[in-house]
Amino acid sequence: MTTIFALAKNHKSSLFLLIFALILGGIGAQASGVLNSPSGGYLVCVNSKTKVVTHPGTSSCPSGSKKIILGAQGEAGANGLTGAAGLSGKNGVDGKDGKTLWNGVKDPESTWGAPGDMFINSTTKTLFGPKNVDGTWPAGVSMVGPKGDQGPIGLTGAQGPIGLTGAQGPIGLTGAQGPIGLTGAQGPEGLEGPQGVRGITGLTGAQGPIGLTGAQGPIGLTGAQGPEGLTGATGPAGPSTPATLGFVSAENDGPVPSAGVLPVYDGSTYTNILSVTLPTSGSYWLSFYTEVWENSNQTNEVPAICGITRNGSLIGNQTSNVSKHFIQNLLSGASAGDVISLVCAQASPGSGKASNASGYAIRVGN
Repeated sequence: MTTIFALAKNHKSSLFLLIFALILGGIGAQASGVLNSPSGGYLVCVNSKTKVVTHPGTSSCPSGSKKIILGAQGEAGANGLTGAAGLSGKNGVDGKDGKTLWNGVKDPESTWGAPGDMFINSTTKTLFGPKNVDGTWPAGVSMVGPKGDQGPIGLTGAQGPIGLTGAQGPIGLTGAQGPIGLTGAQGPEGLEGPQGVRGITGLTGAQGPIGLTGAQGPIGLTGAQGPEGLTGATGPAGPSTPATLGFVSAENDGPVPSAGVLPVYDGSTYTNILSVTLPTSGSYWLSFYTEVWENSNQTNEVPAICGITRNGSLIGNQTSNVSKHFIQNLLSGASAGDVISLVCAQASPGSGKASNASGYAIRVGN
């Protein structure tokens, strides 16, 4: 028998709380029979005089004690309802602006970038930065390390095994039989002679010569034009320059009314399609595009020849005899006010007109 505790007469509520703690904590004697088990409940005894609570671990209480049976644990209750969603939290404070990594073909100038920015001279492979708060750039550091020592020569690898002999290829197809030669003219019939003695069978004669080749047939009709070829791969990216360098562009979606019907190409005659004026002197990367169609509905493509001019004189290469033209060129030594134009002419007489023209010039150096 185990004595648990004694209670004063005026603490009956505490008595039941402690008995409940007894069950939750697993305190008790060895179970016997149906009582004193989770399924049959637990027996506790309360002395009527001393108020001492005992847990005898049997199915009966001593004389003078009150018998109390605590029931088995009930089934779990149903899940409660889901609570309402909490209020959204306040927006956080904006973070600090990030720093920019610039690049160009020369060392950075004091007007380029903001404090904390970095700069790479792509010509000398030199890194500058972070830029100082007073607007100056610190001395650059080369990104190319010194040449390392040559490593030792590796050991000669073992010779690999001899490969298997490949299977014999298939026998080639038999060539076509040559044409039969012309039949010769029949000779005159000779006089009938006396029948001679039958001779022995002669040997097979040699094969006659191959007949003459026949005349060549007429040239066939010209086949229909094939489908338009696939779009070519994107060209290489232009030179990298800081964002502060010059840039001009022009664009004309749809037909270009000012160009009218393109003239026929004779080696020097063109019509101006689109122009840009250079804002400053220096080196510029030029890029222009246009299409040539038979009418404003853009239903029939017209082959044409296009090029780029500087103040009216052709520079660089012209496009070939196609209907869609994408021309790029690097212009060095340009002057402020130079007019750069896209010009085109039809490859043959027709009603071709330029459409969807665009172009730009970006300054890439001094």
